[in-house]
Amino acid sequence: MDNPTYSFCFYLGAVNTLSAETVASKIESFAALPVGWDYGSGGPVAFPVINSALEWNDFLVQQGPSYTEAFPGSDGEIVLAAGFGDDYIEVIVESDGRTVSVAHDFQRKQMLYRSYESQEEAKQLVRNIVGQRWNASTSFIRENTM
Repeated sequence: MDNPTYSFCFYLGAVNTLSAETVASKIESFAALPVGWDYGSGGPVAFPVINSALEWNDFLVQQGPSYTEAFPGSDGEIVLAAGFGDDYIEVIVESDGRTVSVAHDFQRKQMLYRSYESQEEAKQLVRNIVGQRWNASTSFIRENTM
């Protein structure tokens, strides 16, 4: 009797190593999604949503994450994700192209989820989350006593 052979693949390290340009190209490609791409629902993402997602991608990259990623939603939204160590931020550009939802997870536990009509308010929330991370990390830096 032959023994079956099993192979396993383990992924270690960063969830994603896509460059900002690669993520931007991926976002742009969502305009060409076929109708029904998500098990019969979904379709091409509208250009106002794509343009907003591209702006958000640039903004998130400026915050210094270890990775970013983008995913289309079946209702015409785009989800952008950024990892900052134990912090994970999702920005969901809703299908109207104006409303943005922000989710923050810390060590895989959701800390908050909020929707905004103001892009600037949503960006300020992301800045605050990233700023809290940097403030926490400075408390572990020893002072030079030389």
